Amino acid sequence: MNKIVFGVDPAFANFGLVVYDVAEDILLACYTFRTKKEAKKRGIYVADDDSRRLAETTREYLNVIDQWKPKLIFSETPAGGAQGFRPAQGLAYANALATIPPLTAGITVVNITARDAKKAATGKVDGSKEAVAAAVRKRFPGAPHAPFSKVKALNEHQYDAASTLMAGMLTPYWAALS
Repeated sequence: MNKIVFGVDPAFANFGLVVYDVAEDILLACYTFRTKKEAKKRGIYVADDDSRRLAETTREYLNVIDQWKPKLIFSETPAGGAQGFRPAQGLAYANALATIPPLTAGITVVNITARDAKKAATGKVDGSKEAVAAAVRKRFPGAPHAPFSKVKALNEHQYDAASTLMAGMLTPYWAALS
């Protein structure tokens, strides 16, 4: 029986995702879906560019969902407190990206706060990015089947997705997988 679970670090520009096999206790793949702004080009509206970027990430996410067929997805819930319309809009986009495609496919999505993800990885709710990365590398040593990217701009999102997975392992949803 397939016991594949995702950990997700949703973001509008850099969407991190890890694929984990519960039965084998191993990371199988790490992804960062990256989109770039093009709205500064002449004749492209910000809303049109946002739609393009959302569609790109959704396509990539759906392809990974279709490939791995996860039973459960743990998604970091973007924190509130955004200052201004565009940051708040980006948080809303990230949450929609993380939840709507899998929910539409009938996959359960469990939201995990960033504080819980950091605490699961480092033991502290305010753990630094470096501490999270070190804790993830320790929990998933070598990750032979799914090496984390060597590019910092990409791997930090994969580490955050893995820490979200680690927090998910502490939930009743995880216990129900057994």
